Amino acid sequence: MKLNQLFKLLIDITFYMLIPVVVLFPGTILYLLIFPGQQIITHLPYAEQGVGWETVLILLTIYGAYLLFFVGFYNLRKFTALLLKDRLFKNSSVQCTKRIGQFFTGCGSFSLTLKLIYVLFLSTESHIKFGVSDIQLYLFLIIIGVFFLILSRAFERALQMEEESKLTI
Repeated sequence: MKLNQLFKLLIDITFYMLIPVVVLFPGTILYLLIFPGQQIITHLPYAEQGVGWETVLILLTIYGAYLLFFVGFYNLRKFTALLLKDRLFKNSSVQCTKRIGQFFTGCGSFSLTLKLIYVLFLSTESHIKFGVSDIQLYLFLIIIGVFFLILSRAFERALQMEEESKLTI
């Protein structure tokens, strides 16, 4: 199996594993609103009579960040399809890499900002973690997003150079 095909297969498997969360997570929020006495998710603020507006706001922001990641991953899936068709230096691949970079950078920045707000203002405990923390993962997502933005600029420059060479001939 070629490396490009393996890459596409892994992206497809991961993409299809992300879909249930996109579909089922709003149902979880709805369940918490309909049955406020239930505690199905831990580490969320609960009012004495059930779910408060803070909990719903936290869940909606988490879902928003996840949707940014999902749309970025969808564009990554489209980009790998273009990669397999050898359409790397086309306008569609430039647009895909640009959108991947924008969505991954946005998701990482949004998640990192929320995490820092939580740690600085809302958390009452402090933890020292060894290994990979979620802040490091958010930074990595930002790095991947910026990498795809740089890649889109490089593809755009390659397209311009190709057009210039066609005009000179």
